[in-house]
Amino acid sequence: MIQMNPEVEKVHSVYMKVCKDISDTVKSGDIAGFADIMRRAAIHFGDTEAALGRSDKLINAGIAEFEELIRSIGCERGLRHQYSGVTHIGIIKQVTPRTVIIERSGREIELKIENIRLLHSDELIDWKTKNLDHHQRDVSALIAQAAVPEIIQDIISHMEGIVCVEIIDIYDGYSKSRVSVTYRVTIQGDMDAGKVHRDVNDLLVGIGCTIR
Repeated sequence: MIQMNPEVEKVHSVYMKVCKDISDTVKSGDIAGFADIMRRAAIHFGDTEAALGRSDKLINAGIAEFEELIRSIGCERGLRHQYSGVTHIGIIKQVTPRTVIIERSGREIELKIENIRLLHSDELIDWKTKNLDHHQRDVSALIAQAAVPEIIQDIISHMEGIVCVEIIDIYDGYSKSRVSVTYRVTIQGDMDAGKVHRDVNDLLVGIGCTIR
């Protein structure tokens, strides 16, 4: 006989007000306000401390990712769909409280924020390394006889847009003071291979090598 309880009208009124408050908060995009409502609601359940801890972690993680999405507008980011596993790479064009629009090759895709996870920069690089078709360039340079080719190889491998670097030839009969080394440079598929190649040449010249 709950519906016949004399307090039912008051309870209904409070319930409807809370529903309206939550609806207005969501529509206005007030994330902090929504988080506060959820925290206050959690207090009424058992194991309050644990419930609040889980609630805060989920809410704070969601807020942090949402803020990172907003900061990423105009930048290239990776978004992984939680259910399909599909990774979308592109420029973040617009972020609303519920959706994000990402552009790739002139095509815009709208995704629900609740269904995606924002990739960290190292995850994005890892995805590109595994999934893109990369470019290769061979770079030959004369280095000092006392220089260590592997150290130069390591320096090149840390440049932006470089996937990996191999030493494919070493020739020490060029002169008494110089050794010829050929590096095979694999360049990330979405980078300007010509520019990266020039950057590698500039680096080698800058540390005293001569490009052959």
